[in-house]
Amino acid sequence: MEDSYVDLAHDYEWLFGDEIVGRQGGFGATSPGNQALIGAAVENLSPGSPVLDCACGIGADAMALARRGLAVTATDGSHAMVAQTRRRSEQYGVAMAVFQSRWQDLPDRVPGPYALVLCLGNSLVHAETRTNRIAALEGMKKVLSPNGTLIVDARNWELMYKSRPRIIPARKVIKASGGALHLPLHLVDSR
Repeated sequence: MEDSYVDLAHDYEWLFGDEIVGRQGGFGATSPGNQALIGAAVENLSPGSPVLDCACGIGADAMALARRGLAVTATDGSHAMVAQTRRRSEQYGVAMAVFQSRWQDLPDRVPGPYALVLCLGNSLVHAETRTNRIAALEGMKKVLSPNGTLIVDARNWELMYKSRPRIIPARKVIKASGGALHLPLHLVDSR
C-alpha cells in the first residue's frame, strides 16, 4: 500500500498554529467545529480510560487527550505520520502507545476495548470505496467497548467549496515548533 503522506508528514504540523499542535495543544485540532462534541465525550471518561485515535496523523489530538490523563493509543495507516507522532510525543514528553495500522486491522493490532474511538480529520475518505469504508468501520467497532463512543467526522467538500471557494494566505506569519516560519492558508468567502 502506497503511503501518500511520505512527503507531507514532516511538514504537516505547519498547517496548524502552535496553539493547536504545540506543547499544550488542545484536542479537536484536526476536527475544527467538533471540539464541543469531543469534549462532551471526554468529560464522561474517568482518568486512565482507554482511548484510541485511529487516524492520529501527527498525533495532535492523541497527545492532547493523553495530557488529560487518558490512556491513549494512537494509530494511523501512514508509516510517515506514525513516525511524526512518535517524534512529537517524545519531543513533548507525552506517553502513549503509537502503532501503524489500517482500520480493518485494528482488532489484531490494538484489540482494546476502548471507551472512546476517534477517527477525525475527514480521514475516512482515505478508505476510498464503500467496501473499504465498511471494513474500516467494522474494525473500529470491534475495538470499541460495548458502552463506548465512536466519533467519526466527515466534511461536505461540495458545500465548503460553494460557501468558501478560494484560499488566501493569512495576514500574519506563525512560528511553528522548531522555529520554522509559515504563512497559514484560510478558506474565505469570495462573495
